[in-house]
Amino acid sequence: MSYQLETFIEAFNRAWTDGKVQDMEPLLDEGVVFLSPDMETKVIGRTACLETIRAYAKNATTKSFEVKHNDIHTWNETAVITIDYVIAYEMGHIVYNELGKELWTLKKQAGKWLLIWRALIKSQPLA
Repeated sequence: MSYQLETFIEAFNRAWTDGKVQDMEPLLDEGVVFLSPDMETKVIGRTACLETIRAYAKNATTKSFEVKHNDIHTWNETAVITIDYVIAYEMGHIVYNELGKELWTLKKQAGKWLLIWRALIKSQPLA
């Protein structure tokens, strides 16, 4: 089961960092929720969440992205994942280098893992 979730993490991150939004669609539940770093703003639904990824891809270029650590916990058909990563991206002709953390909840439906909740924790600039 851990291998399936590791593969899921890789596919999800590869899709958004490469700007291949269509590759993310089958990974998201129809009612998925993205929670922004302010921990108040919610984007609800697959279509709306994919639009946030499209907006990122339109306005930024990912220079590098590396998962430094992830922690996976499963309970039957539910998984909770924390991801620590390092990212470099260019936006508005400025390159940002940051440490970040995300929290995900997935559910297994018809033998397939789907992301149902994703919280982006505020990134910290690298020194």
